[in-house]
Amino acid sequence: MTFPTTTPGTRPRNVAAAVVAAALIALGLGADAARADQPSQSEVIVAKGGIVRFQHNGDILKAKDTRRDSYGVLARLALTREQTLGLALDPSSRGSGQTKNLNVREGRIVYLQMCYQDHRGNNVRCSGFERAVA
Repeated sequence: MTFPTTTPGTRPRNVAAAVVAAALIALGLGADAARADQPSQSEVIVAKGGIVRFQHNGDILKAKDTRRDSYGVLARLALTREQTLGLALDPSSRGSGQTKNLNVREGRIVYLQMCYQDHRGNNVRCSGFERAVA
């Protein structure tokens, strides 16, 4: 089980998008979304066994297991490593995943994490925490 790099929700995905973003910054448009020191508002973690997503618009947390194996996928949204705001668990790849609607204060920095879980509910392996903004 490996966890590749994450896919932030608002960062450019290709050269054309980067050129457009640079042009907007040069014109003074869209500067808030393009600041490198600010975390993305939405965040996605994609791995071979699943996908977890935090969507800032509506504070939606989603977990989707994409591999038929003995592990489920857990999405964890937290304020700190110790203080969890919400969990979404997809125990098998046979369904459409699990979605949780949360109520997080606007502008609050939150952290998304993805874990593989065994059939007993034990975390087998977890990704690092990725920053997002509610």
